[in-house]
Amino acid sequence: MLTYYREKGFDYALDDVGEGYSTIEMLADLKPKYMKLDMKFVQDVAIDEEKQKVADKFLKKALEMVLSHWQRGLKHAMTLTG
Repeated sequence: MLTYYREKGFDYALDDVGEGYSTIEMLADLKPKYMKLDMKFVQDVAIDEEKQKVADKFLKKALEMVLSHWQRGLKHAMTLTG
């Protein structure tokens, strides 16, 4: 269903990431344009090293997905031009 909407130009977000089914693995499968970490990972993140580690893992995965998407786009563009 998400593929249908993405093809129609819609973007979507994942809310409360890190809670329940919204895991790092789900980010790779769903490929949302935006994500918001669950409040329990955000509250006191500046002073809680464990929360910082969790937030860092999600940030790295998000950046990896963007880079992966960019690389696929570049490969497609190169195929079209050469």
